[in-house]
Amino acid sequence: MPELPVLVAGGGIGGLAAALTLARKGRAVRVLEQGAEFKEIGAGIQLGPNVFRMFERLGLTDAIERVAFHPHNLVMMDAVSGEEVIRLPVGGAAFRERFAYPYGVIHRGDLHTVMLEACRAEPNITLSVNAKGLRYVAQLLRHEGREFHAADLAAAADIEAPAVREPDGEVSLGLGDAGEMLDPLAREEYRQRLEDLRAELDEATRWGDSGRASKLGEEIEFLTQELSAAFGLGGRARKAGDVADRARKAVTSRIRETIARITKEHPVLGRHLENAIRTGVFCSYTPDRSPLWEV
Repeated sequence: MPELPVLVAGGGIGGLAAALTLARKGRAVRVLEQGAEFKEIGAGIQLGPNVFRMFERLGLTDAIERVAFHPHNLVMMDAVSGEEVIRLPVGGAAFRERFAYPYGVIHRGDLHTVMLEACRAEPNITLSVNAKGLRYVAQLLRHEGREFHAADLAAAADIEAPAVREPDGEVSLGLGDAGEMLDPLAREEYRQRLEDLRAELDEATRWGDSGRASKLGEEIEFLTQELSAAFGLGGRARKAGDVADRARKAVTSRIRETIARITKEHPVLGRHLENAIRTGVFCSYTPDRSPLWEV
């Protein structure tokens, strides 16, 4: 059986470092980044001797040295008086002799660029962008068995849309709506039909008619989903084309797309996620057996 590639979720510094380390060990790696491109933001970060030891093992020392800076001292100042509190020498020969490697500082974006270029040059690494569904999948894996409304999962996504002020003063994102998904009469008919079906299901269960009970259960599930799709948070009627409905469609599409991409690289994991993740108005991760994820 061929060795499956390792999937790394996230193309930040940590994800790229993990990909490089695995690739140098001979493993095939695919990095899935939710953004439209690989990029890093932030300010400067400190690099201790142990970090430079890792750079050496990954073959990044020369590239890092071109963009890093090695200060002579670390100086800590009193925030109120501005007086020097302590000065630690980190740039002399004694420091390197003691720790074998230097101390430095670097801009986060420069460090990310070095690692990204190394990954691009590594034949065992494949880089993929626009994997936004990973955020949703990760959230579900962190909270096994918990149901999330699609709008809650979508809240963290970068959705750019103009604001619309509703008649009750509530501000929402989107382009308005096309009226309620179910009018009051239809909703009442759905509810009445559900009550009838549940009564019939109780009767079929008492009589041991498993075939009829199964069909009634399927119809009850369908009507329940339809009613759930027609109502928003707090029991308010959801409008066709409103933000929550668009969130449901977007989240479902992105999760399914992400699972499909994972399945291409790792069929076993893909099948597990396909069977365990439920999407729709409410999304959840409910596996038969928990793999004890660390996300």
